[in-house]
Amino acid sequence: MDFEFLVQLLQLRHGHALPALRQPGTRRGCAPWRMPALSRPGSPTQLLASYNFLKRIEILLRATRQGRERPGRLLRGARPLACWLGFADEASFWTEYCHRLAETRRMVQALLPPGVNLV
Repeated sequence: MDFEFLVQLLQLRHGHALPALRQPGTRRGCAPWRMPALSRPGSPTQLLASYNFLKRIEILLRATRQGRERPGRLLRGARPLACWLGFADEASFWTEYCHRLAETRRMVQALLPPGVNLV
């Protein structure tokens, strides 16, 4: 959700001056970030890689959940999810997952006005 918020924030902040930002969908919305007029932390490639990683987890959780459990509960026992994603073990999955979440949150936070913090 942080990544989608980041894309929408940039679209709102710069869309009036940069029509190329006015794209539907998150992936298409971040494509114009290569434009030098946009000042942002991180690279578009880095952001999109994190988005794809986190979106894949969301899709797998939704597919396995089938309405039975909340996604947060499935993350507690992440061994099957780690295997589906190709990680050697649950610990390496958690390391990558936490890194991607923190990286995305940092990029979003850097775009917010001073004093505004995400909770």
